[in-house]
Amino acid sequence: MTHITRRFAAVGATLLITLATSCGSDESSDTTSASTADRADIVNFLLAQAGNAGVEVDSDCVLGVVARLSDADAKLLGDSARAGGGDSPALSPEGEALGAELNACAIAPATTVG
Repeated sequence: MTHITRRFAAVGATLLITLATSCGSDESSDTTSASTADRADIVNFLLAQAGNAGVEVDSDCVLGVVARLSDADAKLLGDSARAGGGDSPALSPEGEALGAELNACAIAPATTVG
């Protein structure tokens, strides 16, 4: 595993432990239903954390992974993202597994031949 992949894996694991979204309605009174805003907050948080770690990521890839989170995981992670990502909500096994998929979203640095 390359250095960049390890760094992103750490960022991704931390973030998905603290973030998840779903496509539920923003107007829902169901406290377990995730909204589009939850998903957007998760994606923005993940991209910011990757940038802070110096890791370039494919934002479309991150969007795709976040879109596959369950509503319950997305709600938990959306709330965590808005709170700064400091807590570690208990995600479903599927939500935890998606963290590993974020590794594929890392863009390897270009190498120069000299």
